[in-house]
Amino acid sequence: MGNNDSDIVEGQNVTIKKKTTLQSFTPEEELKYLVERGDWELVLTSKAFQNRSPEGKAQLIQEAVDTRIAQLGKTLNYLVNKGPDHRAAAMGVIQRTKELERIRDDILKKIYEQYPKAISDKAGTKIDFY
Repeated sequence: MGNNDSDIVEGQNVTIKKKTTLQSFTPEEELKYLVERGDWELVLTSKAFQNRSPEGKAQLIQEAVDTRIAQLGKTLNYLVNKGPDHRAAAMGVIQRTKELERIRDDILKKIYEQYPKAISDKAGTKIDFY
C-alpha cells in the first residue's frame, strides 16, 4: 500500500506515529510571553506578576496594554483601508482602544497611589514625589 488516503479502507485501524514535544515555561517566561502578546488580563492573574513590586507591576501592565493597543492600531489601519463598508468595525476598534487607555491609566493610578505608602511603610519615612 502507498501513502494515498485512497489506500485506507473504511473501518480499517490506522496507527499514526508522531512525536509531539511539550514545553513548560517558568512563571517568569510565561509572564514575559503574556506581556509580549498583550494579554494584560492574564498578566494580572500571573503568579510571577503578583510577586512584583508595585512599580514592576505598573511597568508590566503598561507594556502589555500598550502592546494590545498597538495591535488594535494595526487592525484599525486594515479596516480603514477596506473602505466604508468596514466603518462600524473601525469605530469599534477606536472605542476599544480608548477603553484600554482608560483601563491602563486607572490601573497605573491605583498602583502608583499605593506606591508612596508602600515605600513609607517599609522605610518608615514618607517620600514625596512632588
